[in-house]
Amino acid sequence: MRLIQFENEQGRRHVGLVTGERIEVLTGVTSTRELALAAIREQRSLTEHVQSQIREAGPLFRDLLEAGRVLPCLLYTSDAAD
Repeated sequence: MRLIQFENEQGRRHVGLVTGERIEVLTGVTSTRELALAAIREQRSLTEHVQSQIREAGPLFRDLLEAGRVLPCLLYTSDAAD
């Protein structure tokens, strides 16, 4: 499983599952940290939690890379004490 964080063309953060050339965008998820914390709360593995998420077709992975919109795996947020 390959998860990435990225920004769309409007600068909004998303999490995507890389499935070949295209990204499947996890609907309503804005960070891998948020995703991991939700899996922990639900006492599921990250893989199980990702599989339960609603996904929609997203951009080509190559296009995100070329545009410099792929973000680091984890980003610091001011609410890190959660």
